[in-house]
Amino acid sequence: MGQLLDGWADLLDQSWERIGSVSADARTFDRVVVNRIANLWDNNTSGLFVAACLRGAVRREEEADRCIRWMAEFEPDRYRWAIEHVGRPAGWPLPAVASAAVSARDGAGVVWPAEQQLVSSVVAELAVDYQLETAKVTAVTVERTQARFEATVTLLAERRFATSQEEPAELHVEFTDVEALWFEHNDRSGARFEWPDGKPSVAIGKHGVVRARSATVGIWDPEWYLSAAGRALDAILPVDVAKRPSGWSEENLHRRRWDGRPAAARAAGVLVRDAMIFVRSTWSLSMAAITPIHEFAQAFAGAGSDIVAAGTSLRREAAFRRLIDRWRAAGGDLLAPYFEQGLQGEPHLPQPSGPPDPQCQPLVIRYSTGASMLSGAPQGVTVLLASPGTPWMRRRVHFDEPDEFAVRIEAFDADLAAAQRGRALVLPRMLP
Repeated sequence: MGQLLDGWADLLDQSWERIGSVSADARTFDRVVVNRIANLWDNNTSGLFVAACLRGAVRREEEADRCIRWMAEFEPDRYRWAIEHVGRPAGWPLPAVASAAVSARDGAGVVWPAEQQLVSSVVAELAVDYQLETAKVTAVTVERTQARFEATVTLLAERRFATSQEEPAELHVEFTDVEALWFEHNDRSGARFEWPDGKPSVAIGKHGVVRARSATVGIWDPEWYLSAAGRALDAILPVDVAKRPSGWSEENLHRRRWDGRPAAARAAGVLVRDAMIFVRSTWSLSMAAITPIHEFAQAFAGAGSDIVAAGTSLRREAAFRRLIDRWRAAGGDLLAPYFEQGLQGEPHLPQPSGPPDPQCQPLVIRYSTGASMLSGAPQGVTVLLASPGTPWMRRRVHFDEPDEFAVRIEAFDADLAAAQRGRALVLPRMLP
């Protein structure tokens, strides 16, 4: 076929293969990898179908080149992560190089802050606009990914500048390669940023700490433009720098190009797109426990190359119908609701009942006061576990208002019983 279109199809195939490999066994389930791969694809699959259905190799390559470059330039972080962890096909463009100042204006022209590396100069700037010394932790998430740990800490911080907003601003600190973590839910007021041995660290309350090899910090504040940093950026940022192209959406981008395409191709495109949306739902721990991620990966194995073959067939409608039938058969009874009803269907993995097995292994631990404007995490403590069985299954356990909660990074190096005995994970009534 063509180098670009074939490379695009191969990337989809490798993506499903990678998703399948990290979801095959609950004990090695990697939520971060699954979510980031699906996050790239759920709004870029229709372009692959449209390109594959064009008549003429030159037209197919031109459309593939346009869509791939859009993907590389519009969302360089997603694109970069995907090709680094899945593979960059030959001839594909490099990710767009993000400038040092990637802050932008929204559709109304209001400036928004960039996510930045957590260094002393950035913290000094934050301290001018926000009261870090009295900031309160509202959410902590820690999990293992690719043989290392990641953690996210959300802080509510009062502003030092005048504003009409009653709610405090949110600071989101994302830690990569976490080396030490200790958090207690009754000791979460005050944040002190430090750099022992040159590594970013935040001391929380009297005893808490998160230290890692690297970290970034982002600000969620609808009136950040009134801050000292916001006013300084507003004075120098060009007015035509927008966060997102006007009218952006996958439907707006490709709707016209779908006109005249085979109905079966459109149906197949919706199935693949919606499957990636289901898989991407792993950002929610409740969905991470019940979404049949591995089953989706099995059903759509080889979908990329199959899409190109069907799109270039002389009888495209029949070819896409056969392809949908093949996916339906590979999905089995569990995915039947998905193929029969699309988004109306809700294929869910069965869940264990009763108290968790003492041999369960923690996968993700999340604490939240329920006050975060962005995360949407429910109040309480949620633990995603690998639960023993044949096969092992993912299981979610939630506590609305635990009397006590504490977590250390060492909780992930033991089963549930050992973690609780060693006080690496403190929760009430966790075991029978």
